[in-house]
Amino acid sequence: MKEIKSGRQFKKDLKRYANQPKKLPELYKFVNDYLQTGAERLPKYHAHMLIGEYADYNPCS
Repeated sequence: MKEIKSGRQFKKDLKRYANQPKKLPELYKFVNDYLQTGAERLPKYHAHMLIGEYADYNPCS
């Protein structure tokens, strides 16, 4: 299991979600399931080709 170090953006997100109790469990589930265990990415976060000006650039490779 990986160690999670909370960065500035995560702290901001956590602060923002503190007032939205429905989203907090989703955030913790994501952190636990996907970041700590190193599970595969969700299908909506798969590697994809960009369009327009960045069509020849693939940031996921």
